[in-house]
Amino acid sequence: MMLQLCATMLNVTCVASLKMNEMLIKEIDMTGIKKITQTFSLRQLTF
Repeated sequence: MMLQLCATMLNVTCVASLKMNEMLIKEIDMTGIKKITQTFSLRQLTF
């Protein structure tokens, strides 16, 4: 019983960390895209 409980706890934490990682990656992607578009528009303005 205790072993099963530990396994489920580990499973839950693994899934939670995976979800957090996905969210972080998405946020980083969004900021990265924004930065890229900003630099592109700035370059277009300078040329």
